Amino acid sequence: MVIDENAQLLTEAVRDRKLQILDMAGAEVLAKRLPFARAGRVRAGLYDPVKMLPPEDKRVIQINTLVVGNGCASWSATQGLITALTGVFPDFVRTNREQSGRSGLPLAAAARSYYDNDGPDAVGVHAPWLVDIMPTATWLQLIFGFSILFNLMGLGHRFRLWRLDAKRVEIEGEIPQLFAPGISVGEIDTMPPEARHRTPEMRAAVDNLIEQLVQLLDRCRKHSLSVLVPMGQEMSYRYQETPIADLVRSLRAFRARIER
Repeated sequence: MVIDENAQLLTEAVRDRKLQILDMAGAEVLAKRLPFARAGRVRAGLYDPVKMLPPEDKRVIQINTLVVGNGCASWSATQGLITALTGVFPDFVRTNREQSGRSGLPLAAAARSYYDNDGPDAVGVHAPWLVDIMPTATWLQLIFGFSILFNLMGLGHRFRLWRLDAKRVEIEGEIPQLFAPGISVGEIDTMPPEARHRTPEMRAAVDNLIEQLVQLLDRCRKHSLSVLVPMGQEMSYRYQETPIADLVRSLRAFRARIER
């Protein structure tokens, strides 16, 4: 079998070592039965036209070089070897892209990526240590996954913040009904209780507001400490805590004055 009729090893064997090339009459038939082989012909005088070496045309079976690894080579080392082979055999990538897998052995993932892209990708060229950790496609999938995760975190954060704000506004909407329209938190803090404020119904209503606000404050603090809150967005919950805490303090102070 002949790897390459112009190979230096074959040229030296015929011209210098005087070895003979076997003429295989059934080369074409045999090559059809071997998926990794093809029929070829070495022309007379190819290696020495003066001495006519070989003296006549030789029918041979040609095979390609099979590069086999044990799977221990890194991604960048594998692609570096392919680059070196491409420098010696310009058709190496094209031939392997069209005929890969004919040997029956699995194709290395680094080699498949090299053939599909006609060379190493940009990451493999400029940062080969990155592709040794993970292939570029996996890096892109990881980045895409993190992007989706952060977007979902941001969406969940905005939804929870909206629910907190809506609940606070709902509770604050009950304040004018108990005190007076347009009353502020500061006014409740210093407002002297009237006779209508000392009824059991008024006490129960104020206690209910305080309980709802305390629960909302605890919920707000719990959300602010969640690991799912995007970095830097926890301050949004702090802004919600401030008016809630101020209202709780004012209502508690007013509730204490009712009992006097």
